[in-house]
Amino acid sequence: MGRIVFIFFVFGFFLYICSSLLVPVCMGTVFAILFFPLQEYLEKKKFPSLLAATLISSCVSLLGLLPFVLLILWGVQSGLEQLSHLNSNGTSIEQGGELIENLINSQGVQTLIERITSVFPLQHADLLTMIKKSALTIGLKSANILGNFVTQLPYWMMSIVIMVLSFYFFLLDGRKLIFFMYRHSFFNTNQTAVFMKNVAVMCRSVILAAVISGFVQSVVFTTTCMFAGVANFALIGFVIFLFSFIPLIGSMPVTFGIAIYQILVGNKVPGLVLLIMAIIVSVLDNLIRPVVLKGAGNLHPLLGFIAAFGGLQALGFTGIFLGPILAGIFISLIEILTQEQNS
Repeated sequence: MGRIVFIFFVFGFFLYICSSLLVPVCMGTVFAILFFPLQEYLEKKKFPSLLAATLISSCVSLLGLLPFVLLILWGVQSGLEQLSHLNSNGTSIEQGGELIENLINSQGVQTLIERITSVFPLQHADLLTMIKKSALTIGLKSANILGNFVTQLPYWMMSIVIMVLSFYFFLLDGRKLIFFMYRHSFFNTNQTAVFMKNVAVMCRSVILAAVISGFVQSVVFTTTCMFAGVANFALIGFVIFLFSFIPLIGSMPVTFGIAIYQILVGNKVPGLVLLIMAIIVSVLDNLIRPVVLKGAGNLHPLLGFIAAFGGLQALGFTGIFLGPILAGIFISLIEILTQEQNS
């Protein structure tokens, strides 16, 4: 009994020490599972395990993670520049920015305000003030979020380094880890094989499908914005790419919001084109994911939505990926235990 208590104490103390690094280590594990078939392919082609793991981790870091990090940094910088015109204390409504003024002074919004004031006991000037204050509050909150992200850049850089190192070593020692799990698993050999297959399937479904779908949505709508003459189209593409990771909702708030804004400010033809493209982009997400997954993941959309938002709140941005993966693993464990009881 004392030995078990001591083992749990050491294990708990180890987790406490490494708690701040568990999330990047888990993301490195997910990437290792995603690219482990490529590791096996290179080893079959007579590549040494060390060389294969080095090539894969280097290529993924340079061609995938590095451009993504640079894109995030550029997006944060562009967002701060767009919000820099807002008053730092939020007291000056008249300096709300060109975007807010153009939207409020547009014919569509003015007509909508007149209809609201005719139905509800509100003055035209009071409603305008409420709209401006709300827009300023949203802008200032966004600026605070971006500013906090900038202050946490050292932590994010360290997390990326830990993730890359975990990715490399899990690729290199993947077979040892698999053997360890088979040897010390709570389930029998067949159940362990099914469980590990389901874990790989969930990692592939959440990461690969989300990235490909988000990239296609971002490119398609950003290209349309560029030809429609919409300003800051590159920043729009960055925001669409981030929003595409959210289950169910996806990039619809961004794409439809931009299209409706263009219509309200009087750019009806570009707005209608963007509205049609927003519908196409929302359909693309439902077409691309099944093609990429090919039935790989059976996670219910509602559960994926809850898991993604719960992971976002608990773990930050990486929780958008880890939340649905953990939810899928939980369902897999329930299915294994249910089949065991039925048999």
